[in-house]
Amino acid sequence: MRRLERTDAGIDFVKLLADHSARKGIAEYSESAIKQFGDEIQRSLTTTATADHRVRGLRAEALFLAVVAGIGKVSLIKAEDNGCVYFTGDDVLVPDFRVIPSDDNQTLIEVKAHRLDGSFGKYFRLSHNYIQKLREYAARTKTVLRIAIFWEEHRLWTLNRVEAFTEGISGERQWSISFARALATNEMALLGDCEIATRAPLRFRVLIDPEKSDSIPPGSSGSFKMVLAGVQLLSQNRVLSDLSAQIAWKLLWHGRWEEIRQDFHYEGEQLLWVDHVFAPPEWDEGESDPAAPVMIGSLSEMISNAYLSGAEHTIHTTATDDILQPGYMGNFIPADFVSLNLDLPLFVFILQPNFEFQEAKQDQSLPDHR
Repeated sequence: MRRLERTDAGIDFVKLLADHSARKGIAEYSESAIKQFGDEIQRSLTTTATADHRVRGLRAEALFLAVVAGIGKVSLIKAEDNGCVYFTGDDVLVPDFRVIPSDDNQTLIEVKAHRLDGSFGKYFRLSHNYIQKLREYAARTKTVLRIAIFWEEHRLWTLNRVEAFTEGISGERQWSISFARALATNEMALLGDCEIATRAPLRFRVLIDPEKSDSIPPGSSGSFKMVLAGVQLLSQNRVLSDLSAQIAWKLLWHGRWEEIRQDFHYEGEQLLWVDHVFAPPEWDEGESDPAAPVMIGSLSEMISNAYLSGAEHTIHTTATDDILQPGYMGNFIPADFVSLNLDLPLFVFILQPNFEFQEAKQDQSLPDHR
């Protein structure tokens, strides 16, 4: 997947200047008109760039674009809500993106960020009027409307049809969806997303050079000289190399597993290596099946983790990890990985939506804060 680069960004600025001048009744693009436009831009930027709720929303849009491009399995994605729109009839609202998946069925996607604030029972809600305007635009363009929700605390994406929501009623009830139902009806697979699993744990091993390091008896404390001899990555107790190691590094650093402990290996009074053991927080080595696959993260989740590592206070990211390159994550596990007999056991799950999913009824009449 490639990005279409603008040849002259100045054209976009002149178009904004023209819009500003038309609204202000300015007849020419004079030096004073350009300065007035610049002053207005600065005021607007200062207001918007320091408003947390605006930054969160715009960051979610930029992040979604990075996720879809990073997976690289759609044939096209374009910002839809740019430029002028003229229409007749009922009011419309332009969704954020137009996406053409590999099956060529176009979809319009509105992107939102949502915080559960520690409660899985907290519904994501949109006003009836808001949904109706989006649906009207989708009907005019003869496309399907979906809502992409970024569940911020978990750094998870769901892509849901409006029909998956509990329907709103004008003046009485917002359109709503719970975290559980959003997961059950998730259609991120349309964009090439999938869940990756492997066997737990992964071990990041730091090797010690015994000839150049001090003797460090087990249980000792104090100051010692220690010289590193190298590092290794292991799946359970198997040392990984080449493609297996490359994949495992990405899973380790950008997946959802955590360092659960450190293991120290001695021979006599000599420390030979230290293992940093990574697994799910709830994983129990004594009670878990060592052959069972354990989910480590989705492609969208890992791209989001990499992006947000450089976007804590901004919309754009300063992160430079190669998983943010267009198409990288969609191919970092080869399609024929099974036949390659990699040292790293891999399991790829393509999750399909369950529109028959049922859950306990909860109060849907809470006020809409969006």
